[in-house]
Amino acid sequence: MNPAAIENLRMSDDFVQPYSKGAFWLSALALLCCFSMTTSQALLPVVMSEYGIAQASVGYAMSTTGISVLIFGVVSGLFISRFGALAGVVLGTAIMLVAHLSFGLVVPSEWSVTASRFLHGIGAGMGLPAAMAFATAMLQGKNATAYFGIFTSMIAGANLIGPPLGEWYLSTYGADGYFLVTAIPGAASLVIFLGLLFRFGSRQLSQKLHIHYFALLKRRDLHLPFIGLLVIGSFWGYVISFISVAFAERGLAVSLFFIPMTCGLFFGRFVGLRLARSYSNNAVGLTAVVLTAAALFTTSTLSGKPVSMIAGAVFGLGYSLAYQTLGMWISIAVS
Repeated sequence: MNPAAIENLRMSDDFVQPYSKGAFWLSALALLCCFSMTTSQALLPVVMSEYGIAQASVGYAMSTTGISVLIFGVVSGLFISRFGALAGVVLGTAIMLVAHLSFGLVVPSEWSVTASRFLHGIGAGMGLPAAMAFATAMLQGKNATAYFGIFTSMIAGANLIGPPLGEWYLSTYGADGYFLVTAIPGAASLVIFLGLLFRFGSRQLSQKLHIHYFALLKRRDLHLPFIGLLVIGSFWGYVISFISVAFAERGLAVSLFFIPMTCGLFFGRFVGLRLARSYSNNAVGLTAVVLTAAALFTTSTLSGKPVSMIAGAVFGLGYSLAYQTLGMWISIAVS
């Protein structure tokens, strides 16, 4: 067997047939595009303020997404088990695209923003678990964890595209057409996922779902990581909903926070977690929560570009460490 054939065989061992390396990278690109559209909504309070809607009101409306994400995250598991992960990804992406476009198609009001964000949460709740399940179904072998890390990093990487793109368009052309332009990555994502669906079809998951959420909530050994995730999730909700409001009031570009934050997320995921392996989950989780809290406290008390950038990087590092550590803590405990 020639060297090229051996190399192809070695690479194919990383992917479950009929999937391939090309399909993996296409799906990763589609995920990046989808969340690049989503992250541009960080400027939603600023955009809607040009239509006369109070920025704080839009921030509160944005927080309603968490409700629909929570509800339809459960529904997603049932949908995936019946129709397949890729079908769930397509459905979720389509809903998010419609929700994003609706910001520009419906007469702006507090109620319309709330409804659109709730709809967006439905799409995210359906699509994100399905995307993770699809990635898991594609991968196998010793490199599966590395590939999965790359795939999930596309979500964080979208912060390098969405907010800067939105900020550039808003400063150059104003609010008119904002949601149509920022929806372009989402439309590209839907096209790619539809192509993958037509190529591979809708494959049901072979395993059965056994969901015992209430039983897990009663376990005392999981209370601490659950509380940690609740705290860190509330911090993330503040960043998504209100950081643009705080920065706009101070005349600062929101990308000053989001770009360093994304760098911090990547550093925490690929370097920080390795350095933290020798410490207990309690110590790492507590340190991470303190870092994120300190970053947000700094942005509320101090101002300036250097402070914003440092706070963003520290928040990204703390969030990455907290989310991964607490998530693994729970996963190991329930396995």
